[in-house]
Amino acid sequence: MGNVLFIAKHHKFLVDPDDQSCTVYQKHANGESTEESRLSGWGGFADDKPLTLPDLAFLMDAFPPPILSQQPTSWVPTISYNVNFFSKPPGNLTLAKMDFQTRVATSGVINCDGMAWDADGNILATSRQMARVWDPQAGK
Repeated sequence: MGNVLFIAKHHKFLVDPDDQSCTVYQKHANGESTEESRLSGWGGFADDKPLTLPDLAFLMDAFPPPILSQQPTSWVPTISYNVNFFSKPPGNLTLAKMDFQTRVATSGVINCDGMAWDADGNILATSRQMARVWDPQAGK
C-alpha cells in the first residue's frame, strides 16, 4: 500500500499509487483539482481489527468525500445516508476496498454513491449519501 491517511487516530484510509482507481485521490493529495469527483482507496481501523457490518457502515460514511477532489471545503455534513449490505466481511478482513463518486452536485448539496469490496473483489456494501457542501470562503 502507498500513502496512509489516519483520521482521529482510530481509523485509516490507504491509497495505493499503483492502483489506477486511486489516481484521482493522488491528484487531490498533491493539491490538484480534477474533473471527476471520485475517490478510491482502502478503509479500516488503525489497530487492524477485523471489519464487521457496522464498521463498514461507519467507514463508508467517514471516507473523505469525493467533492474534495474538485472543491476545497472545511465540512461536508451528512443530510441522509443509506447503506445496503450484500455479504458479511470475511472474519480476517481488516481493510475494505472503497470507491466513492459524486454524480450530482447542485445548490450546495451533493449526492455520493459508494461501494465496498473485500480483498478478493466480492461486493460487501453500497452506500448513498446526500450531504451539504460548505463554502469556506463564503462562510456557508
